[in-house]
Amino acid sequence: MASVRALSEKQQRIHEGLKEKSFGIKDIKRLDEKNVRQLRYWITLGLLGNTTDEAIGQDKFNFYEFMWALIIRELKELNFDNDIIKRCADEIFSRVDKSYDMLEFEKAILFTLVNRRDSFFVINKGGEFEVYRPDDLTRIAEKNRFDTCVVLNILPLVKGFLYLGDFIGYVSEHELLKENELRALQILHSSKEASVTIELSNKTVTIKPGKQAVLEFINAVFTDETKKLSIQL
Repeated sequence: MASVRALSEKQQRIHEGLKEKSFGIKDIKRLDEKNVRQLRYWITLGLLGNTTDEAIGQDKFNFYEFMWALIIRELKELNFDNDIIKRCADEIFSRVDKSYDMLEFEKAILFTLVNRRDSFFVINKGGEFEVYRPDDLTRIAEKNRFDTCVVLNILPLVKGFLYLGDFIGYVSEHELLKENELRALQILHSSKEASVTIELSNKTVTIKPGKQAVLEFINAVFTDETKKLSIQL
């Protein structure tokens, strides 16, 4: 039997924080207002993996459940049947990871956050799912081991959460960005005149003032490359 690997102290701290029930129905409005009513319906159908009357009444989610709700939104836009999503949800919130003391889906989200790399959620028409790193996905595709399936990249969903000003307090509390990144993000949200220069390992990126500045900033810094930031007000 394989031994269970230990998370680093920081990874464990982040993981425990992400499991706290910190989000409500209202928070989905910050991403997509039209999905609020649908989210309530998805809960009653058990698409979020918890169908108890008590849970339905509370409508509270942790970060992993919130990310799954965003994936459901993507699947519904692709016309996935509720029964297929329900089967997947049952597995999402019960399948324990083989290497770490957490759910496999939780590990996929956590490692996408910590490592800042693409992570691909793959679901087939039977509701079976796997999560792959880019290298894994390439090797499996070369061996023709995929049935008909849909592939969703988790990283853009994580970025979409991070750049919203409404969640800056949460991002800060749970250390989802570095201190200098968080300070720059706060300034970009509060000042329409601010710009940020980012020195990556192989290039320099300048984020100019504008409506897309915050999103461009998250896309630029949310990598595993070495970087330095300077802010111009």
